[in-house]
Amino acid sequence: MQAVDYLKKKISANYHIPFSEGTLHEFVASGLSQKKRGVKMLDIAKSLLDYGFHAPTIYFPLNIPEAMMIEPTESETME
Repeated sequence: MQAVDYLKKKISANYHIPFSEGTLHEFVASGLSQKKRGVKMLDIAKSLLDYGFHAPTIYFPLNIPEAMMIEPTESETME
């Protein structure tokens, strides 16, 4: 299993994945349900920085509300 498919599956319980088919090396998740609870995608991206992760591209593509584009590196193991 590729890292991108592994990560997409791991977060799909908490984030809506609007385009779940056809993933190559990146995918987009929507944090709209998190925003309804008061947490914006900007908050999540900043929190990832606090934990030493590279912040994902947020608010793009523009047609996905609270978008977060995730492109996992293949140089890290899934563990």
